[in-house]
Amino acid sequence: MGQLVELLGLRYVSQKCCFAELISFAVIGGICGGPIEQYLDWRWNFWIQLMLGLSVQAIHFCTVPETRATIMLNRAAAKKRKAVPNSCVFGPTEHEEISIKKVLEIMGRPYKMLVCEPIVGFLSLLSGFSDALIFSFLESYGYVFGAEGWGFTPTQAGLALFALFIGYWLAGVIYYPVIRRHNQQRKRGQVLGPESRLSALRWVVLLLPIGLFGSAFVVGGPPLPWILPLLFAILIGCANLAIYYATIDYMVAAYGGTYSASATGGNGFTRDVLAGICSFYTGPMYKKLGVKNSTWVLFAISSLVCLPVFFIYKWGPEIRARSKYAERIQKDREENAAVKQAMHERRDALENVV
Repeated sequence: MGQLVELLGLRYVSQKCCFAELISFAVIGGICGGPIEQYLDWRWNFWIQLMLGLSVQAIHFCTVPETRATIMLNRAAAKKRKAVPNSCVFGPTEHEEISIKKVLEIMGRPYKMLVCEPIVGFLSLLSGFSDALIFSFLESYGYVFGAEGWGFTPTQAGLALFALFIGYWLAGVIYYPVIRRHNQQRKRGQVLGPESRLSALRWVVLLLPIGLFGSAFVVGGPPLPWILPLLFAILIGCANLAIYYATIDYMVAAYGGTYSASATGGNGFTRDVLAGICSFYTGPMYKKLGVKNSTWVLFAISSLVCLPVFFIYKWGPEIRARSKYAERIQKDREENAAVKQAMHERRDALENVV
């Protein structure tokens, strides 16, 4: 996402970020995993993932160009010197040597921001729990819809995850007019702070505890119809994508292109860790507590991790003012805005003279 900021600027990154989330569904693995579990040997689970992973990496390697400005300039300068041997053109970082200390500082920055920056820490915790919840569904659906529930086969339980899929697209439908309105406001010259990117999340995030609250009453199996848990799963899926999109979008806006990669890196680290940990506790929790009590536990946790969204939306400017990263980015933006304004004024003056 930090790369998108450098390529597109903050004004246009929102819709691109949202579209990227819509086409990167973790739930597709669960939908396809049901038939694989039911009809194929367990080794095929790994062979299929290996084939898909190698294919994606090959496509990425062959089609995605270099986008970092300094590297592109270095290559252009080297090409220029090769074409014109007497040329003295050099790239901005051709002779720059990065020390081990600098490398460790850059590599450690995501973890430092995760611990020391309240915005990164709390929003990553929310995003990580939401992601872990989706991955826990991949296993918990076997308890909810399996032999003790509605008697679904693995294939049918996998297809039930389409409810989350629908929820993802519902979030995209909800956010499209929000993004469009913000872009129109910016075109009219209105300055929107980073917190504007959390305005819709304040309401959509409530669908996460609401979905779990409703699920706790309907996951007990027959005589209730099996469609009821899936209706609440749509709300959970909608909240999941909205949380991922809005927290990333906000951190990119708050920390700019310089530190946004580190901030979103901390977010990604939290999501991966919590999603991985959920595989250890989901099965034992559902076996020991049962599907209803387990859902109540998840509801209680979701209610807590959603609270920081409201605090950050209200007091975000004060929190960012105490951050050396966000404060530095804000100063750079103000200086760049002043330079652009001076350039526009000078151009207008020259046109008037002419």
